[in-house]
Amino acid sequence: MIHRLYPSMLKIYQSFLSCLVKQEESDVLQVDFRNPSNQKDSQELFVGFAAMQMIIKEDMEGMHEVKKFRLEVRDFYVNVLAYMAKKFPFNDNLICNAVVVDPAVRQNLSMRSFLKLLDELPASAVPTDKQDAVCVEFMQYQSAKDTDLPPYTDGERVDAFWAAMAKLRDPATSQPCYENLCTVAQHVLLVPHSNAYCEALFSMVRKITTDQRSQLGRGKEGHSKSSVYSETYGIRNTLCGLLAGKINIFKKCTCCNWKPDPELLKKAKSATYQALK
Repeated sequence: MIHRLYPSMLKIYQSFLSCLVKQEESDVLQVDFRNPSNQKDSQELFVGFAAMQMIIKEDMEGMHEVKKFRLEVRDFYVNVLAYMAKKFPFNDNLICNAVVVDPAVRQNLSMRSFLKLLDELPASAVPTDKQDAVCVEFMQYQSAKDTDLPPYTDGERVDAFWAAMAKLRDPATSQPCYENLCTVAQHVLLVPHSNAYCEALFSMVRKITTDQRSQLGRGKEGHSKSSVYSETYGIRNTLCGLLAGKINIFKKCTCCNWKPDPELLKKAKSATYQALK
């Protein structure tokens, strides 16, 4: 999920950086890796375990081919780091501070990170009259005992933790303990960490819409609707229906083992009757 995206990016960047530079600063993103004075000597440059062993065992140190090889490796590290620094969203406040929703690090979080995260969310996520309340809930969440919160083990689903958090009630007032904070967490967790899910949907659409089924989601005259999500003949159009079925029905079992219940079959027959009528 998105709360693990920034730590993962930083870890990859740091692993390449450690192969090239002598000593890292506290902020690895501020290291000038292009400066030769900050880079390791040729013999200390990591070129791979097998290559380093071969150079030592075959006594190839000082050969022209080895020097050329190390120069190419050095250029490779510099180019990779430059590409990552340019393409990776290291400066995106939402991605950088999404770790706020990770319960494994809740006691190490800062209010500054939380406020930066709130600035990136839409105004509807935290209305003006609830801004103080959500900050108070965040501080209470940080100082709460583990026994007062839903159980969580590092690596488990974070959305399940926050779903359980939303059910916590104040025993005195029966009001939700972290209503506003849970709303913030839900907004953050809705942000996709990649475009993999969208690409999967596009792939489903390509498989569903074939030459033999090219009119899915079209009106009675064969003209395309303004939106594939619009209603057709009083029911949701066929394309969206098939997508919803593929996404929701087969989450917990394979299609060959799935058996529709009688109520679903009844609704399907009714919908088919209406469409044909």
